[in-house]
Amino acid sequence: MKNLFTLLVCAMTAVAVNGQTNAGRFSVSATQQVTFAPGNLQFHMVDSVWRFADTQLDWLGNANLEVGNPNYNGWVDLFCWSIGAENNFGATSNYDTAMCINKEFVDWGTLFDDDWYTLSKDEWNYLFNTRAGANDKWGMAKVGDTLGVILLPDEWTAPEGITFVPRVLPTSELWDEGDLIDESWDHFRVHNENMPANLFSEDEWAQMEAAGALFLPNAGRRSGGYGNYLNRVCDTVNFMYRYSYYENYLGTYWTSTPYKIDEGKIMYVYISIKALGDEEYDWGKIACWGETGRYGQSVRLVKRVAVDPTALESTTNDPSSLIRKVVRNGQFYILRDGKTFTPTGQEVR
Repeated sequence: MKNLFTLLVCAMTAVAVNGQTNAGRFSVSATQQVTFAPGNLQFHMVDSVWRFADTQLDWLGNANLEVGNPNYNGWVDLFCWSIGAENNFGATSNYDTAMCINKEFVDWGTLFDDDWYTLSKDEWNYLFNTRAGANDKWGMAKVGDTLGVILLPDEWTAPEGITFVPRVLPTSELWDEGDLIDESWDHFRVHNENMPANLFSEDEWAQMEAAGALFLPNAGRRSGGYGNYLNRVCDTVNFMYRYSYYENYLGTYWTSTPYKIDEGKIMYVYISIKALGDEEYDWGKIACWGETGRYGQSVRLVKRVAVDPTALESTTNDPSSLIRKVVRNGQFYILRDGKTFTPTGQEVR
């Protein structure tokens, strides 16, 4: 049996990109776990280079004013929905709704090696609301000066001296299949409890990240791009506001799921934290929304955690020695010798 657990531990090797590591494993369905990229996706306008942000806390804000400017020698990180080379995987100045009508999604993950991909709406939903202990595994937070949401991995042990306050919601308030957008435009159920006291220094966050925690920064949202208004670069606060508005207290992350593709509308994850003086965003919430693919939003890629299914099953003459994989309440377990183990080999008592 030692070889079995050696294989399982090897399958959980942390993902390393751009010199950073995100080791947490997160369930996105009853049978699939993923690891997340170490930061949001970024694109360099002049060099046409894609990369992950150096850290999970990084966001570029009004640099996205330059999206579509071929002379901008810098990085942007709020993209239209990707339809591939036709709109440069979303790094475009196109503000036309028709851009995404009846178009096929081309995953940003295809820009990289190693099977990176974009989560679907159902996978985001499972992550936030369906996996085992989901209510206890996410919460609004502020790390240093950056607002966002923290998600804990399926298996979590808090670093010594650090307390994470989950955003525990009544079951009736959870985002579920009944909360899909309908013709009444009842987009979501508002989660209007106050933001818990998750205020961490960057040093504390480094410990949490090392333990597998995920941070999605509220990087704002772009409603335009270079040259889209008055055919010139925005040079006033009012125009600039259209590019990366609600930055650092509103986060929006693309899914791979079309909503009404005949209208160019796509599903995305909507993350909001209390914004002083703005009633519309005067609460913390997580929601699924549908909007035209022309808007600029964040992208965080994931990679599937591969465990060879054949390595989890064996047949012997002794029924008590049978190794089986099971899913209970959305959590993956291994049964061996009459005992239950997590995928890391820890016995569940």
